[in-house]
Amino acid sequence: MKKFFLFFIAIASLQYCFAQSIDTKEVPPVVSKGFLKKCKGASTVSWEKVGENFKASYLMEEAKVSSTFDAAGKWIETSTLGDAKILPANAAKYIKTNYKKQPIEKVYHVLKQKNVVEFYAIVVQTISDKKYNVELFFDEAGELTNSKVPAEVEKWQADNAKPTKTKTKDLEVKDDDLKADANSGDKEISAQELPTNASKYIKTNYKDPTIKVKQVIVSTQDSKTVYKVALKKEGKKELINLLFDFKGNIIE
Repeated sequence: MKKFFLFFIAIASLQYCFAQSIDTKEVPPVVSKGFLKKCKGASTVSWEKVGENFKASYLMEEAKVSSTFDAAGKWIETSTLGDAKILPANAAKYIKTNYKKQPIEKVYHVLKQKNVVEFYAIVVQTISDKKYNVELFFDEAGELTNSKVPAEVEKWQADNAKPTKTKTKDLEVKDDDLKADANSGDKEISAQELPTNASKYIKTNYKDPTIKVKQVIVSTQDSKTVYKVALKKEGKKELINLLFDFKGNIIE
């Protein structure tokens, strides 16, 4: 299901790259009919052709809304612009933890077919007076499902990651564990601070619930930031060691 969602996001993003404003007269009658039936009370309507679909942007009781229909007039989704207050608690916590003091520019409540609810947020990350848009996608429970983080932001996050204090007795460090070398500038961080791509890789390739992230270290190799991750399966002494670059891509 998650792979399908990520595929859908990729296709949707590609389609929106080709969005083109069109006149109301260019909208097929069947699409107009579907819109009037689904979006009663809409005002100030404008249309775009998005790939093979049609997107209507309009006002509904002063709220900025957009609805997308296929060429047969079948409704696909409706997005309503809101503010940070509409975010689920988990989503708000994620943003507060990972993008401290960075403004949330936009938040959308997205309603899809079969009453599936999602949230889309744009956070503005400022680095050396330059602003970058970070796009975050959450499900109805506020769990992160996808993200689009500029490479500059991911590198900045890696370079500024703070070490996580971990009790030695909880970690149970053994000789084959990853170890942070104080002299090399290595830093131990939490799994939540891993780049999105690295987290996705682990979730996709290590679905066994008995396999947990035991330790994460930010290090430097050939003047480049890397993440060393140790996974441990319950009941096993051996560790699964993974290496990721600063973008979170696995290093073979």
